[in-house]
Amino acid sequence: MGKPLRILMIDNSKDDIQRIINALKNSGYEPEYVQVETTDDVRGKHREEPWDVIISTQGRKLVDDLERRLLEQTAELDAEIEKRTQMEQALAESKEKFDDFMENAPIGICVADLSGRVQYVNRKIEEATGWTRKELLLRDGLTAGFFDEETKKLLLERLVARLHGEAPRTTEVPVTCKDGSRIWINLKTTILYKNDRPYGMQLAFIDVTDRKQVEENLQRSEEKYRTIIEQISDGYFEIDLDGRFTFVNDAQCRNLGYTREEMIGIQSGQYFDREKREKINKLFRTIVETGVPIRSYDLEFVKKDGKKSFQAISASLIRNPQGKPVGFRGISRDITSRKLAEMKLKSYADEISDLYNNAPCGYHSIGPDGAFVRINDTELKWLGYKREEIMDRIKWPDLLTPESRTKFYKIFPVFQEQGWASDVEFDVIRKDGSVFSVLLNATAVKDHEGRFIQSRSTIFDVTQLKVVQSELSAKNLELTRAYEDLRQKQAIILQQEKMASIGMLAAGVAHEIKNPLAIILQGINYLQTTCQQSSLILEVIERLNQAVLQTDSIIKGLLSFARQTPVALVEQDIRALLDESLALTEHEFRMKKIELIKDYQADLPKIAVDSNQMLQVFVNLIINGIEAMEQKGKFIISARQVKNADGKEELELSFRDTGHGIPAGEIDHIFDPFYTTKAVGNTGLGLSISKGIIDMHGGIIYAESENEKGANIVVNLPVAK
Repeated sequence: MGKPLRILMIDNSKDDIQRIINALKNSGYEPEYVQVETTDDVRGKHREEPWDVIISTQGRKLVDDLERRLLEQTAELDAEIEKRTQMEQALAESKEKFDDFMENAPIGICVADLSGRVQYVNRKIEEATGWTRKELLLRDGLTAGFFDEETKKLLLERLVARLHGEAPRTTEVPVTCKDGSRIWINLKTTILYKNDRPYGMQLAFIDVTDRKQVEENLQRSEEKYRTIIEQISDGYFEIDLDGRFTFVNDAQCRNLGYTREEMIGIQSGQYFDREKREKINKLFRTIVETGVPIRSYDLEFVKKDGKKSFQAISASLIRNPQGKPVGFRGISRDITSRKLAEMKLKSYADEISDLYNNAPCGYHSIGPDGAFVRINDTELKWLGYKREEIMDRIKWPDLLTPESRTKFYKIFPVFQEQGWASDVEFDVIRKDGSVFSVLLNATAVKDHEGRFIQSRSTIFDVTQLKVVQSELSAKNLELTRAYEDLRQKQAIILQQEKMASIGMLAAGVAHEIKNPLAIILQGINYLQTTCQQSSLILEVIERLNQAVLQTDSIIKGLLSFARQTPVALVEQDIRALLDESLALTEHEFRMKKIELIKDYQADLPKIAVDSNQMLQVFVNLIINGIEAMEQKGKFIISARQVKNADGKEELELSFRDTGHGIPAGEIDHIFDPFYTTKAVGNTGLGLSISKGIIDMHGGIIYAESENEKGANIVVNLPVAK
């Protein structure tokens, strides 16, 4: 059948028309023509429909033109045929390439009719499922066991939706392989149309099993991660770049006192005051700019109940798969208790620092080289220096006068060894050159091996104290002189009182003498009236002898008490005098089997004493101690060098017995004249005379005693200069 060609014939003869028609048919056309004769008919026909060719009676020229045009059209047609032939060849080549692509595509491709019967599968499907092409062709894909019931239902729903014009989309479904294993695919269904009518479908899938397994592992990991996040005691949070919470765990909710619902989507800045909010925003901007996480950053939050909470925050960036920051994740640990303890500790430290720096005394520590390790403000004020002028520049000995510096270098090694120094006086030079005196006490700080590390020293400004002490020393000297003067006057008065006492005691003495004398007179009278000797006469004579001896002893005591013999002071070895006294009383020790213990300090200095009078005192004290004890007692004599309250050197002599002791009510009277606790016949003048001798030597004598534990008579004598 030729190509249709519509022709309008205008005023042509039948022969011409027939010739034209035949020519066109020979050229492969199927001409249809209409012949008109008038102009009006031409116009009408021309308006009715378009014409491929209009032929008018213009003689031979028109026919020639038509033949030329037909030849041209024939050439064009030949070119069209050639072009179509080339296109068909290219199409065949393209189809071959398409088939090769379909067969070797990296994705699975399946073509099925609308009933689901498989028309084509490529090699990828065979490789992925294990089913051969022969086993799959013409089988119903939905009933062949590839899909489970849930998947089949989903695929049918998707097919119906596609047939109703829904846009294609990818569906992720599982596929059962020939060996029973399962793979996951991303399936995309395309409806095939012909003449605008669907006739089949093409299914393309990508094997995503590996990705699915990774996703499942990630999901399990995520679930495990979320479980851990929920169970940890620390708070965990995630916030977006606008600062809104996107996730918080229970611990974070507890830390702030809010529920999870109250926190999600809320700006995190609401938990801070304005100043801290700006600080936090700057901190998180820095994380975004640098990518460097923050570690244990302490923040103060305001909880729901209005109370303050301290938390240590660690945070890092969250990035999307493209590496773009999308938010932050962080851990928060409630450190309120620790922070409050630190604040309390800081308060204590500040208080201790204030106490250290503003104490009424100087504090400093120096190292092994004498350099300052620390120094308090009080000492700096005394010295007139600033801290930076002292530390690492000036050493402690640099501040001392030459004499004090020499003293420091002498005692510092000893201090480092023994670990302490007490009441050491130094003269210190201020920055302005003035000098003040300090009293230093220090202890040494050592390591576990005993090596000296530093000192801990306190100093007191004793400049004013030394002035006061100097004034007191002057006053004390005046008082001492006044005391000596008073003492001398008192001695005179005492002597006068003694003389008066002798007068008062004369009656008593006369009474004491009168009775023995009466006996003597009676004896004499008796001797005068009796001439014969007898045993009675001998007894009377003996009684007369005892009475005369007793009277003589009383008279000697009175003379010794009333007349104090001047002392002749000569330097003596006190140990030799004590030993001589013990030699004189050796018989008494043996008689009572008294154990003698001597406790003499080595290298005792000599003292200026009257040896005869001092022997009298020592013998008297020894005899009194022996008489106070029963058989087999102990008598202890000790001698040592001491300092009195005025700092003067003295010898302290102790005469201790183990007798019954001196009754508490009588110890204040034992040095009174004629006072005695011994049997009748003792004058009671021994201790009074001893006290007088000690007083004349510038010493003191006193008694100590505990009932039933013995007595101790102590003598203190000044050391000879």
